[in-house]
Amino acid sequence: MVTYGPPGMLKIWRPADGALLAEIATGISSKVTGFAAGLVDGRPFVALSSYRQPMRLHALEDSTENPITIPEAGNGVVLGIVGSHIVAGHFEHERMGLHTIRMWNISGRKVGPDIRGEAEVTTVAGRTLPTAYIGRADGTVSLTDLVTGRDLCNPCRLPSRPRAMTVTDSGDLVVGFGSDLARIRPPVP
Repeated sequence: MVTYGPPGMLKIWRPADGALLAEIATGISSKVTGFAAGLVDGRPFVALSSYRQPMRLHALEDSTENPITIPEAGNGVVLGIVGSHIVAGHFEHERMGLHTIRMWNISGRKVGPDIRGEAEVTTVAGRTLPTAYIGRADGTVSLTDLVTGRDLCNPCRLPSRPRAMTVTDSGDLVVGFGSDLARIRPPVP
């Protein structure tokens, strides 16, 4: 398990007994706006975004490795890692909610179009590159191809806004909304 906390440290914990295994200094001095953990080219990484510093990726297996920074992402808020890409939400207007999704590769190149929606983005869960589930404040969850920007099926409507999502090994979505959880199987392979 990985957590982030003062003073700008990633902490790696053993889930079985809660033992602290390692700490990684991030060098982030401003408020963290986004956090996601995932595998990049088979290696465990954490992606972080903050108000005043560029988006960055920290390798978890080598605390001495310099982070990969992605200044091109601007004020993007890290929402997820899909394959070797970071999915970030972006503000259309100064801090008026994340309405746009962009995908970045680790070299800093934007991949695919801006994916805009009327409702604010609340959560993202990567499926398999190039697809991800996008949850929005209006209670919808869409399965979207991040390279083309197209939805792969009709959005699912939940009774309330999705707060957290994860994807099972079979590609099903587990989504938390309100005080409930649901497992959803998309009508696509």
